[in-house]
Amino acid sequence: MTVPLPEPEMRHPERLAEVIALVTEIVDLLDVPADASVQIARLNALTDRDDLTEEDLVELYAAEDGEDFAARILMPTNIPTGLDRAQLVHVAQRIIEEVAEDQAKLHYWLKVWHRNEPSGKSSDLFFWKQDWAERVGEPLDTFEPTAEDIVKEAFRIAAELKGGS
Repeated sequence: MTVPLPEPEMRHPERLAEVIALVTEIVDLLDVPADASVQIARLNALTDRDDLTEEDLVELYAAEDGEDFAARILMPTNIPTGLDRAQLVHVAQRIIEEVAEDQAKLHYWLKVWHRNEPSGKSSDLFFWKQDWAERVGEPLDTFEPTAEDIVKEAFRIAAELKGGS
């Protein structure tokens, strides 16, 4: 029996404004450059984490705004593993739905996908579909696989990598 996956909820949403301010302070310090180790330790404590590093914040500076990063690091850190096929379809559907909606939830669902999908292609099946579209003879600009198609393709690739067909 498939156990439904819960919708992720931000941990400590009441801390979001404080986390955003601290992230902004850290990024400003790193831009100088200056030592931000005390602020990073405070950020880890504030978000109940111990894994955020200066490198994470430097990547933030290049890739996303402080508000999106703050929301993302407040998402759950316990990522489920051992998902069955139906649960993988659910995860794929959530990724498709969250692409334009909620970056924090998108990152969460992508982590779930990365830890569970069998092909090792991770997010390629969602965002870099050119080879797949060419293989099935579809124009890339109109190729929109469903969540079920994405899971089926992940299993096809996994079987191919193992030497099956």
